[in-house]
Amino acid sequence: MSLEEKQHKINLLPEHLIDQIKAGEVIERPASLVKELLENSLDANSTNIKISIIENGLELISIEDNGDGILFEDLPYAFCRHATSKIERFEDIYNLYSFGFRGEALASMAAISRITCSSTPIDNPEQGGKIVIHGAKEMSHTPLASRKQGTSIFIKDLFFNTPARLKFIKSKTSEKNAIKRVINAFILTNPKVQFSVKWDDKDKNIFKPVEDTRLADRIREIILPKNSPNKELYEFEGEYEGHSVRGFASAHTSKGNAGKSQYLFVNGRLFTDRQIHQSILRTMEKVWPFGETGHYCVMLNVPPTQVDVNVHPNKTQVKFFKANIVFSLVSASIKKFIEENFKEEVAPQNELFNRDQAKEQSVQMFSQSPFSTYSEQSNHPVSYGPSSRVLPTLSNTESATFLSRLNERYLLLTDENSKKFMIDSFALFIQYWIDNWKENYPYDEAKTTPLLISEPFQLHQGIDKLANFLKTLGLELDKLDESTYALRTIPNCFDSFNIREVLSDILTIFQQSSLNPDNFEKVLNETIKDFNPSQFFLSDYAINYILQRYTLAQALNSKAIVNLDNEALEKLFK
Repeated sequence: MSLEEKQHKINLLPEHLIDQIKAGEVIERPASLVKELLENSLDANSTNIKISIIENGLELISIEDNGDGILFEDLPYAFCRHATSKIERFEDIYNLYSFGFRGEALASMAAISRITCSSTPIDNPEQGGKIVIHGAKEMSHTPLASRKQGTSIFIKDLFFNTPARLKFIKSKTSEKNAIKRVINAFILTNPKVQFSVKWDDKDKNIFKPVEDTRLADRIREIILPKNSPNKELYEFEGEYEGHSVRGFASAHTSKGNAGKSQYLFVNGRLFTDRQIHQSILRTMEKVWPFGETGHYCVMLNVPPTQVDVNVHPNKTQVKFFKANIVFSLVSASIKKFIEENFKEEVAPQNELFNRDQAKEQSVQMFSQSPFSTYSEQSNHPVSYGPSSRVLPTLSNTESATFLSRLNERYLLLTDENSKKFMIDSFALFIQYWIDNWKENYPYDEAKTTPLLISEPFQLHQGIDKLANFLKTLGLELDKLDESTYALRTIPNCFDSFNIREVLSDILTIFQQSSLNPDNFEKVLNETIKDFNPSQFFLSDYAINYILQRYTLAQALNSKAIVNLDNEALEKLFK
């Protein structure tokens, strides 16, 4: 056979090589292995799990549990590809309450490490067994009789036969943090299970079982730094159409993302979702200082038929079949908690704001945070209370005093140098909407937020012809009767506003115009000059929320803020 023929020959790979290659899809790093093993232990109904990690998992990962155990004759099958006790037909994957089901993880581990596994079935202690596998090769398989039920698995020398994979292992700190996050995730979602965690045969932590009523204690122990001066947790919950959420957020905050414990779970499974994460941070801005974030743990329960956990090889991302319900439920639950517990500080989102109260509080001194772009926010603590609020300063260094809300539209401020500024809250809102529209139009599903409780508006039929265009703005209206329309969705940029108060007047304007993408900006700008809103009201928080997204120069150029210098004041009386 010629050399050329040999080079073009197609070979079937041997099983052991297939396993080594496929292992990379399931076991990317030690943390992936720990995740798969803990899922197996919990699926086996374990109530006590002991974990030992040496050299960040590269030297040893051991998991010992008191679960159901495996029969002697079944042990070899546990390490075969596509061997599982979880499903029998394809449809079963959409009705799972267990973690793993594909039957690939143990086979992948066995292909790239040295494994010793001992197991004793709960109801057949005489039918236990022990198996030793090195690089997918079975070294021994012997019977084992023991009174100690459950399974113990010891994995040594990870990647010993695939050294190229060691190049992709990150720093020791990074790998240890990844393993810690995986372990912490299981500790958080399994409060009735005792976990013992040992690192390098030195540091050992025991997390004893707790009842659901004391779940906050376990969450506090996991997500808050040990040296945190504030151990308070905010707890929120909600339920809608078979979906429910229970969440905890810390009062403790800091700048940056380093060292943050932020966990999302669906049906006990850790996952990541940028949109939900951003929604949590955006909503918590009402109680967290600007430029700072805290820790959180949010647990979603969704019918298994309404979520697909198989969209990512490592199951770190999921697909919700009713994503809008999930996103709205999380946001609405946090908002409800804030409204009920920070009544003096935060304007209600779904009720008409008490304007008499606003007027009574209009002349107050403010603890200010710098007026800058959103990315340049400084670290100024937020102090809440009936006589302390937050509005931005109108310079980068000086604090400001909120002199007065002149009326429901105009506010007056002064800085330390006695410079005066007037804010036209209506013009500020319009400018904010136009800028957001330019950046995001048309608003697709990812850029809109459904309202769990639709907002009714009294409008005439002229609004019907605008329905399609309004939907591209993120405003979806359903006609209930001849004059009543229900607002179903809003653009994400409106998430921090009282929808009725900011939109009632504007929807009235829209129904009288021939609105389209070409004249949208013009129509909005004309409302500033030609329309005197009767219902529009922007709360102090909402004004602050918008101003944090502009520099002073940008705000002054928009004419939403006017610098009342001596020259401007003199012109008023000439």
